[in-house]
This record gives sequence, C-alpha cells and structure tokens, in this order.
Amino acid sequence: MASIGQKLEEARNRKGISIREAEEATKIRGHFLASFEKDVFDVDLPPVYLSGFLKNYARFLGLDPEAVLAELDILLPGRSGKAAKKSLGSITSGSEGGETEVASGSVTQSVATEPRRGSPLSNSERTSTQGVLKPVILITSGALVLVGIIVALVYVLRKPDAPNSPPNNSVITERGTTDSDSSASVKKITLRLAAYGPIERLILSDDGATPPQQKYYDRKSLKAGWEESFSINGSFRCYASSLENIRYIINDGQELVPPKSGPGSFVWTLEGE
Repeated sequence: MASIGQKLEEARNRKGISIREAEEATKIRGHFLASFEKDVFDVDLPPVYLSGFLKNYARFLGLDPEAVLAELDILLPGRSGKAAKKSLGSITSGSEGGETEVASGSVTQSVATEPRRGSPLSNSERTSTQGVLKPVILITSGALVLVGIIVALVYVLRKPDAPNSPPNNSVITERGTTDSDSSASVKKITLRLAAYGPIERLILSDDGATPPQQKYYDRKSLKAGWEESFSINGSFRCYASSLENIRYIINDGQELVPPKSGPGSFVWTLEGE
C-alpha cells in the first residue's frame, strides 16, 4: 500500500506541477509540502495547523482529505484523541501453507494456519487450534486498540492543542496605538471581530497575557454576521481560514481589514510610548 507521501507525490505528478507551483496555489510553504511527500510529519507546526495544511494540500491534489487525515491518525496515534475515520486494516486469508493476517486499527498480528512440514497434528487438531487462537487474537487486538485510545484521550485532556504560533505562511504584522492608562504595566484594549463571510476556523491568541500565548480563543464554523468582542492585553495574533472575510476594530475605532486573503494570520501590537 502506498504511503501518504507517495500518494501526494503521485497526485502532484499527475497534475504536472512542481512543488513551487503547488506552494503558490495553496499558500503553504514549499518545504512543508516537500516534507509531507517524504512522509516527514515531525515539522515545526502545532497539530491543528499540520492537519489543516495536509487537508488543504490533499484537496488541492484531488485526493480525499478525510482519508488522508485518517491515515495520519493511524501513523501518528498520539496526534489527537480521535480514532481514524476510515480503517486502513484488512483481513486476508492465505492459501494452504500460508498465513492469516488479522488487522484492527493499527494493531496487526499474523497466525500461521499450517503446521510445519512433518507435524503430527491431524486436520481436526489444526482446526481446533485455529478456533482457539482466533478469539484470543481478536480480544488481544481489541484490548490494545482500547488502551491506545485511552492514552490518546488522557494526552489530549491534559495538554490541549494551544496555538503556540500562527502558520509560517501569510504572516501580516500591523502596529497601532490606543488610548490607555500609561501608568498601567499592561495596557488593555477592546478588540471586536466580525465575519463578513463563512470562516471554517478562527483562533485568537492574547499575546500580552501572562505567561504569553497561554490565553486563546478558538471559534469554528462561523457564518456571515458573526461578531464578538474580546478584552486583550495590548497585543494579539489572529489566524483565520479565510482572511478576506475578517473585519476587526480596536477600541471602537476604524474598521480594519487584513490586506491578504486565504488561510493565514496577522499580528497587532501596541507601540511602546
């Protein structure tokens, strides 16, 4: 079976485009795309961005993005607390003298169905042995899968996917000023965000919070007309899957628009006085 990287590379070659052309079309850095095609997923990206980039690239190449993410969940079982949506395991029966492979999730065990040449076992004895071994294998495989799911859930509950940093592509930095008490050590601002179109994912990080980047807001499946206000400690960064649909206002000032479109992030910081 072809790996994730092989499927991505073959799909790109069928489209007749280079990594650079794919980078320009998807707005995803070329070295990330090259790493994906080499089955290297241990990159400097938070899990939520790794999933988003891989899903967007698969969709661009005409592959099933959910199937690709399911393969990634099996390849990296600790990446999230969810089980794979599509099972990649299979049960195949070998011919006489071969092996029977039983797969459940990502746990696979093989049981010989034919005794070694010269074995004194009769056909009835072999059938009895196989009847005992099959339930044992299935129970063991199910137990291992259950343990893996429990470990993944504990990991997710103890350490949520906080966005330590926005995606490396399409970073826009803006600087501004706001009226506040100059004697305060942290100058709070009121940020108002509004959606002028559908936004699949929006993550707002309060960079001025203490400690930095430990306070963040995650919003999903936003529709046109959504609006929400936030109290921010002087600076923030905002990631959106559709920057062209975002509008933001600082302290009831002028309505501002990110200058780029598509998935990406922008940073707003308060200038020092």
